[in-house]
Amino acid sequence: MYSLPARGRKSQPLPMTPMSRNSQDIYSPALVGMRTDLFDLDGRPLGVSFVARLDSRQESGVLVRPVLPEGTLLLYHQIWRALLCGSPAAGQYYDRPRPPLPVELVRLVIRAAALMVPDRQQTHRAERSIFMRVMIDDEAPVMSRVWFWTKPLTLARIAAVQLVTVSHDQGWVSPPTDVCHSWYEWGVFSGPISDVAPRRQAPLGGRYAGAISGNEPVWRMNADGTVAANKGLWRRTHGNPVADREFKQHDGAQAGMDDEMWEGVPAGAIIAVRACAQQAMWENHARYGEILVWKWFEPVA
Repeated sequence: MYSLPARGRKSQPLPMTPMSRNSQDIYSPALVGMRTDLFDLDGRPLGVSFVARLDSRQESGVLVRPVLPEGTLLLYHQIWRALLCGSPAAGQYYDRPRPPLPVELVRLVIRAAALMVPDRQQTHRAERSIFMRVMIDDEAPVMSRVWFWTKPLTLARIAAVQLVTVSHDQGWVSPPTDVCHSWYEWGVFSGPISDVAPRRQAPLGGRYAGAISGNEPVWRMNADGTVAANKGLWRRTHGNPVADREFKQHDGAQAGMDDEMWEGVPAGAIIAVRACAQQAMWENHARYGEILVWKWFEPVA
């Protein structure tokens, strides 16, 4: 799938149909932005999307972030110190002193015990809100648009990552179903966004870039059309609850560095996030999002 931006054109109101009136009172901050029509690779229109910049610092205040239980950080420090400094013989259980461990071995013990703390320096905030609506009757195509991506990551410092969104779907569904058709995906890619999705000629004569296109086969192609083996695949993180019209926080699953998504990823890789929707009149409203990053515990020198 690719999209053609509405260059030089003001944002247009969405067509109001009997089905879409039910969701007209659901405010999405992205609707103040420019409209983009989304197409598949054959030029068939799939739907529409809007994005708008937001104050990420202000929006970040609405998230409930993970907090270490009281006393946990002190316990981590005590474990580190005990391993690094060793201990003398004391009592019947410690009849011989335990020698200190080198710092490299202490780090391995910390990782084996999964002692992690939030890394606020690498946590990445979305700078845009996004809105999507599927307008095609065909149930098979998946409409997607890249939402945001991180700066190059220092992989050696990362213990785990997690996508968190403040979002909802269209707020109604007919006939009733509990199957989610509004969700989020992410992928780990080996270069900046311009290299991940090189500019290529689109079938309708326009051009698109990684900031808009969300088609997995395109993201894996080099400029000459060959498939790049070192470029990542998209994978689902979490979906919006079905028929919920309020913006709420939704947490994706945490992915550790032993996850297959990191296999073969070089230093300086990025994580890109895209919003997805499928089937007619399904929507994806994302007001705000973050990629939360954890690092292995280590005392500050």
